[in-house]
Amino acid sequence: MAELKRYFRSVLAETRRHLAPEFAQSLSLQIQNNLLASSISASAASVVLYAPIQNEVDTGLLLSSWLASGKAVFLPRVARDRVSTEIVQVFGPDDLAGSAVGIPEPHGEAVTTPLERPVLIVPGVAFSSNGDRIGRGGGHYDRFISQQGPALRVGLAYSFQLLDDLPRDEWDQRMDFIITETAVHDCRPAREPVRVQAEGDLPRCNSQ
Repeated sequence: MAELKRYFRSVLAETRRHLAPEFAQSLSLQIQNNLLASSISASAASVVLYAPIQNEVDTGLLLSSWLASGKAVFLPRVARDRVSTEIVQVFGPDDLAGSAVGIPEPHGEAVTTPLERPVLIVPGVAFSSNGDRIGRGGGHYDRFISQQGPALRVGLAYSFQLLDDLPRDEWDQRMDFIITETAVHDCRPAREPVRVQAEGDLPRCNSQ
């Protein structure tokens, strides 16, 4: 199991890192627009984003759009104990700074109260059509996801990162939705992907 996960991380992370910057940005914009056009975005009152590294799907458009619409936006950071993860509200890209772990993190006071109608936006190296996820390794994000209670979990991925099946450990956290440049995948039971239309809002997923 661990060896197979390492294989997927090696191949897919390397493929992602070698995407041309202009191509990665173009795909990222499509993915973000697909999310913004969906009922997921419309129903969220608060959103927890991630700061992308190594050609992960960008989140800059989500940040600016959701702030402009009045949603509360948060980002995670490693707590002082260097083990747990906390979230901090942000009001613009200037609220992010470099960190010892090499990932931009927010500064300010950690939030300790429950979020209102939260949506958790999650990065990953690979996803499966039933919502499984392989992250960077170490299990830090899985622990963070598990602590967010009833938040809706949404993975952002390029199409080549979405596979039919992935190895899964018992502590791995599943996604409710995965959004690529071509479709919104509802990973909850008895759901189908919604193909992106050229114009208009995305329709809701229908049960099979």
